[in-house]
Amino acid sequence: FETQGGYIDVSHLARSGARAIDVVNVAGLVNLDVGTLAGVPSAFGALSVTATVTSGTFVFKVPANVAAIATVQAPEGSRVFKGWKPGAASDTFVTGPPDAPPRITLRVAAQAGRVELRTD
Repeated sequence: FETQGGYIDVSHLARSGARAIDVVNVAGLVNLDVGTLAGVPSAFGALSVTATVTSGTFVFKVPANVAAIATVQAPEGSRVFKGWKPGAASDTFVTGPPDAPPRITLRVAAQAGRVELRTD
């Protein structure tokens, strides 16, 4: 996904069957919602998302019961975490069962803008 200043809104990303997604957000809004993983085989477990944010807004939402890990390199005041906890390493954040291997891996590099990680 790429936007220079537009709006991208994706619901039920888990149902797409994608294993890797790259996002480039120069100045727009990108909203990715994984959606429910009910009925999605655990083989799906390797979704990897890499996002580069120049000055827009990037929102990523996963179900609260799904193990996920995120590495977010962004200015301190531009990061918002709702339902995510700090991980073991610097700039990492986790959600879901603490002893489960992550089904989703997210890497975000933001120069400016806003990065929001949410759970439902």
